[in-house]
Formats: sequence, C-alpha cells, structure tokens
Amino acid sequence: TDPTQRSLAHGEAWLDRYGVVTRGSIVAEDVLGGFALAYKSLATFEEGGKAMRGYLVEGLGAAQFSTPATIDRLRGHQDSDDLVGWPSGTKEPKVYVLAATDPANPYGAALPWPEAGPTRSAGALVVLIDGLLASHLTRGGKTMTTFFDGFPEGVGSEDELLTMVVGALTDVVGVGRMTPLTVEKLNGEAAFKLKNYGAAASPRGAKIGGRTVAAPKRRGRSVAEALEELDSLSFDN
Repeated sequence: TDPTQRSLAHGEAWLDRYGVVTRGSIVAEDVLGGFALAYKSLATFEEGGKAMRGYLVEGLGAAQFSTPATIDRLRGHQDSDDLVGWPSGTKEPKVYVLAATDPANPYGAALPWPEAGPTRSAGALVVLIDGLLASHLTRGGKTMTTFFDGFPEGVGSEDELLTMVVGALTDVVGVGRMTPLTVEKLNGEAAFKLKNYGAAASPRGAKIGGRTVAAPKRRGRSVAEALEELDSLSFDN
C-alpha cells in the first residue's frame, strides 16, 4: 500500500518483463498514474544507477529505459536493412500462441499492429513466429488475420507459414490450454482453405484442434433406394 514501495516494485517488474521499457508497454498495462507516474519512477531508477535511459529501439520515442546488462546484449546484435531469414538467425523458429493482452505480446503496445483491425481485447489470440506477428484471432477464433507480407525474405512460403500457425494452435488445444476453434473467416474470406494446412473441415469453416466426429451412420434406405425398389414391384406382388 506504500506508494514508494509500489513504484519500486513496478519499476523492477517492468525492467525484468520487457527488457526495454517504452511508453506503449506501460500504457497497455493501464497502471495507476499512467506513463507520467511510471516515468518518474524509472527516472529515479536512472538516478540510482539501476536503469539507463536512451533511444534503444528505433521509432518508439526517446523515453525508453533499460538496464546496463540488457543494453550490452542489444549492442551485441548487428542488424542490417538487408536481413534475410528469421530475425534470430535460426533455421527452426519457435512458435508461440499468446493471449493478445499478454505482456509478452508487444504488438498493439510497444509495437504497432502491422495494419488496422486487430485489438488487444480479452479473448483474442496472437501467434508469434520468432517474435514476428504471424496471425491474430478474434475472441472465439472465428476470424483469423495473417501478416505474412511483412516477413523477411527466406522464411518460407505462405503454405509453410500457415502450417506452422495451424500446428501451433492445434498443439495448444491438444495440451488442454484452450478449447478447439472453428475459424470462419481467413483474411476476410471463407476459411475452408485451412483444411489444407492441418485443420479439419467444418460446416462453418475450419476446425482447429479436438477430435473430428465421424458422420453418423445412416439408418434405413435412402430415397433413391426406395424408388428403385418401388420400380421393381408389380401389381402381381
């Protein structure tokens, strides 16, 4: 309940959670006092040598704070404009499914969404591949939007990326962390094409995760069979 202790705890948590604390990260958390109060707390950290202020991530403003150790790690990465392949340099990128509101999702907070539409609303999901935003799903998973156009060259085709997205969602459902999804719209169109990438066919779209239910066995005769049998009858019968 002590304001000083609360500010201290918040400051330490932000530096540990984000590595580089930006205005967008704090605003997304909707903390008491907003960024103005957070800035004062982090400035106090800077005065005490626990944090450093600088222009660390291009395009996110000058009010950025980090620790000396994190800044040294950032200096060890030499990025270039002609980046080809996954940002981390890996050949087998890790894929994560997160709640859109999770602090580990920087999009819509520290980083802008690649295009208008997605929101950090409760129930929405994002799929990140090597830190890049691959897709966003609205609450319940009915609408999926992908953002492959902004990916670097050499990371794979759209087919490969969609397979990774569907596979990650299927794995999360498989371990019981969420219920199966039925995607009805993919980038504004019917989502039936997802069945080519690991989803199951559904009358409303594509079902991701869960067991597919076999069609019930038909009882009795079909209309065609009944008519065929009727044709074979005669008045003698």
